[in-house]
Amino acid sequence: MKVLFISIFLLTLSYSAHSRADIAVIVNNDNDISALTLSELKRIYTGKVSQFSNGVPIHLSDLSKKDPIRDSFYKRATGKSTKKMIAYWRERLFSGEGIPPKENRSAARMKFWVSDQQGAIGYVDASEIDTSVKTVLVIKQP
Repeated sequence: MKVLFISIFLLTLSYSAHSRADIAVIVNNDNDISALTLSELKRIYTGKVSQFSNGVPIHLSDLSKKDPIRDSFYKRATGKSTKKMIAYWRERLFSGEGIPPKENRSAARMKFWVSDQQGAIGYVDASEIDTSVKTVLVIKQP
């Protein structure tokens, strides 16, 4: 019983640490965009714009619904929960107004997908950043 309690405590601690981590917004290295503002990011992830300012079509990417970084990202970037954003994108898809972000099961998969798509944009825990992608915004923990 004590081992179970400790395991649950450590998982909770790990979840909270992830939800408070800095989040790096990433694009393909070949994208001319060097920086984004939080306001621009919100417009991108709510489908209000479909291409970067340099004319490159945007391809949105999400982490898995189970990843705590995803909920933290949406709360900070859009002010909405993951659940609300899923409903939002479902409505846009059915009305023909947009395509929801591609879901990636891990930060490694996200970085690979973004590095392989010219107009891709995604986000990962800032500690996961490497040279395979370009960071255009870091959303600091509150």
